[in-house]
Amino acid sequence: MREVFGAALFVVATACGKTPGWDPPKPPPTGQELNSQCDDGDADSCRILANRVENGTLGENRDVDRALQLYSRSCELGSRKGCAGLGRIGERYDRGDGVTQDRARAAEIYELACSHGDNGACLDLSKACYYGYGVPKDFEKAAALSRRVCDSGEKWLEGSSCRNIGIMLLEGSGVTRNVLEAARYLLRACNAGDEIGCKNLEDAMAQDEDARAFVAKARAEEQQRQEEEDEEDRAETQRQREEQAERDRSREQEDAEDQQQFSRALRDAQQHDPVQKTLDDAQREIDAIKAGQKGSRNEGGSQGGAGGNSGGSNSGVPNCPPGQVWFNCQSRCVPADPNRHADCVR
Repeated sequence: MREVFGAALFVVATACGKTPGWDPPKPPPTGQELNSQCDDGDADSCRILANRVENGTLGENRDVDRALQLYSRSCELGSRKGCAGLGRIGERYDRGDGVTQDRARAAEIYELACSHGDNGACLDLSKACYYGYGVPKDFEKAAALSRRVCDSGEKWLEGSSCRNIGIMLLEGSGVTRNVLEAARYLLRACNAGDEIGCKNLEDAMAQDEDARAFVAKARAEEQQRQEEEDEEDRAETQRQREEQAERDRSREQEDAEDQQQFSRALRDAQQHDPVQKTLDDAQREIDAIKAGQKGSRNEGGSQGGAGGNSGGSNSGVPNCPPGQVWFNCQSRCVPADPNRHADCVR
């Protein structure tokens, strides 16, 4: 009854335009709402509005300078995504993408985003300092920034940042030249998939025996670690297969036990069911009659030519096996018994 009543409520509520327990999604906030929330110090609102303004979506006019201001506020309010957006605006000025190219302004933007913890902007600033894009060349600052990003643990920046500091250590640009340390960073870059890092690593190994020994040892350790991990994976896979096989065996055993219980319950129900018992008895009687008829046919066929007893077939009463008589009251052959009713015996 509850199910029917609940279904009725669902139909009524749906007909009225609302599904129980479900509210339709709210429309996105308007530009005015985001601007007001941004003014109140909400970093995410500043970032969302900046993204709309940067790309000219959801009714906002495309304005890179305004997007820069909004990303800056979002970044200063502590939004990491806001700082990343700020760095992206710096790249626009660096390349001249949608704005007049201005590498000095790009470097300023990178500096601001980097100072708030955006490592992507720090790497861009390192490149600007190394090549002198928009700022005077500063190898020491470039090396410090590249090392900082490489050691930050951000995998997507590891290849290029570790390669940069490795090359500067190999060159001695902004840092004391150290081929062995260069090899350490270049190996990390190479392992991260940076092809230039791999090439410079080969150069470092060609220049220094210690670098060669370090790389050979590191690669051997990495290979051993990989083999151990592969072995652990194979062992884990085998363990999971064995567990699954055990679960399958248990399930098959449970199914077999359930089937046995069902069969026993069915037999018990049939034994205690008078209708079923009567049907079973009737079937046994029919089987006995068929067996008697078959026996009489076989006997008549073997004795007919010698003048055997054919009266049974002429009288319409089946011949019974030796030691049995036809019991008419039950229409079947029964053991000969003088106590049976004479009118039932034929």
